[in-house]
Amino acid sequence: MANKIFISGSAYSGKSSLIYLLEGHSEILANVLHFKIIDSLNEINNTFNWIDHSKKEDSNELAFFFKKDKSITKISKKDYQKLFNRIYDFLKDHAIKKQYPNLITSFQDTWLEFNFDYENFEKKIIDQLFKHGNSITISYEDYIDIFYYNFFSNWKDINFINSQDYFNKKYLVNKLPNNVESIEFILNETKDSKIIFVERDLIGIMKSRVLEHIKQRNLNIKEFDRIFYSISKSEFFDKAISYSNKVKKLKTKYNNRIYITDLNNLVYETEEEMKKISNFCQINYEEIISKKTHLSKNIENQTNEINDDKYPISKKCEFFVNLMIWNKSYIKTTKKIYFFKYYKEILLSIYLKLKFLFKNFF
Repeated sequence: MANKIFISGSAYSGKSSLIYLLEGHSEILANVLHFKIIDSLNEINNTFNWIDHSKKEDSNELAFFFKKDKSITKISKKDYQKLFNRIYDFLKDHAIKKQYPNLITSFQDTWLEFNFDYENFEKKIIDQLFKHGNSITISYEDYIDIFYYNFFSNWKDINFINSQDYFNKKYLVNKLPNNVESIEFILNETKDSKIIFVERDLIGIMKSRVLEHIKQRNLNIKEFDRIFYSISKSEFFDKAISYSNKVKKLKTKYNNRIYITDLNNLVYETEEEMKKISNFCQINYEEIISKKTHLSKNIENQTNEINDDKYPISKKCEFFVNLMIWNKSYIKTTKKIYFFKYYKEILLSIYLKLKFLFKNFF
């Protein structure tokens, strides 16, 4: 069974940047594509667990063992294929295009080489899970191993020895969904796996979100500040703060399994921070993980800064956001004139805070 390192954090926090740093390590098999496997596994437990299988035994079933409550959930081959089709279709699209997204924070889409045998990947997994029509029982952790063994063995660009012993000695690095439930799932369902949570200042995360919004809708970048202000009125900040606080609470219980890093440290103090992460993961530090790489080669045109930070926001936006996140140090040093100038933003922030509080309370 391979060692596992899961990368978590809010959307646009810098999870991909960390994976690109870890990718070149000789002991690591890293994947920046987010397959949402944990979402699908959670759905199996929540959707199929209630079905009564006692009346009819289907030899073409897969039984998942759920460690948390020691239950077994059975799923048919047909239901399995239906549930996991979204993962296969997502991967198939990249395999056909032979392109792997460069997800380092950027306003412009760039692509990396991806030479992958999609058809063999899907066939091998189905054959392994439903071989000879017999029903097998596996844990969720076993399934993750099966999925990624076949993923890396069919990725033609990497130096992968098609051997279970070789795979078991490696560290798997992949993403978690952007929620605390996925972290709890991993803590319960995998043994000794590590979770690295990437934090980032909320204004920076919002800038990335706005840039993605502009890019997807082909809007004018000159509208950046207006769109930033508009989107910042959502529940985004409260949810991000709540998510971070829950992870920090989990860390007090699972200190040896959760490490909290920061995008600023990864970008501006890379070598020092990656040495700390190596120590946490119990792997030897290698110089290559201080540079973002793909297939162990430096990614071209990468910068030693956080790209989104170059987009400025107005004083009005800055004032409003710091009220929303209740940044005490900012508020103390803010000139009194801003409290008169932006009094509407004060009232709006109070209203939004109360709205979020009562929504979650009831």
